[in-house]
Amino acid sequence: MQKNEEKRKTEKEALDNSDFSLYDKSGRQKSLGWSVASMAVGILSLLLSPFGWTGILLGVTAIVFAIVARVKIGYFNVFIIVGIVSGIFGTVLGIFFCVFSIFLPDILKWLEGFLTTDPNTENV
Repeated sequence: MQKNEEKRKTEKEALDNSDFSLYDKSGRQKSLGWSVASMAVGILSLLLSPFGWTGILLGVTAIVFAIVARVKIGYFNVFIIVGIVSGIFGTVLGIFFCVFSIFLPDILKWLEGFLTTDPNTENV
């Protein structure tokens, strides 16, 4: 009977000291706030990436929040992974839309010239 109690106590101590414990070394509960914020800001960066700079800023913020959450919690959870992935995609899409908006007048001018030329006439 005493061996079982000692075994349970040892298992509980091992679990509390592992990286996946819900409590840090000072006994306070680890917070998932940074990881949830990372996920939320990352999803916002995806949704707002067509506005260019907004998507870039929110994407970088989501990545920074995910790094802070990883350092504070000590392991990757689903929220952190979603925050990193959506932050990267939001940043890349924001950069794409910024570049696209810069070159949009040239693209429209090229399309206008391409679509208005008559294929039956020869351009000399």
